[in-house]
Amino acid sequence: MRISHKKYVEEKQKAKFDFKKDYRKTDDYKETYDEISKIIKKYILPYAEISNLIYTKDSLEIFLNQDYKTDFNDKHIINLCKKNNFYLLTHDGDYKNSDINVISYNPKLSS
Repeated sequence: MRISHKKYVEEKQKAKFDFKKDYRKTDDYKETYDEISKIIKKYILPYAEISNLIYTKDSLEIFLNQDYKTDFNDKHIINLCKKNNFYLLTHDGDYKNSDINVISYNPKLSS
């Protein structure tokens, strides 16, 4: 999505065109979203496993007290990957120092 946003900004010569505020309202965003959705449905969902973590009051308190540098969503994803020995497919550089298996083309994540 970010690549499509960058391409759109360059083609339309829009100097200040925010991804969330502006680009999400465009037809280009919707078309890109639909294409990505088709790819996910065809090539990823047939092999996907849906999983979740159930937190107790005690485990949630531990969760809230760990690693102040990581936001709540990233923390949850890291815990989910650890518990299930999952690999995380992401481009998000926030996972650089996490101790989970990450698959990415993001150069920040390669070590």
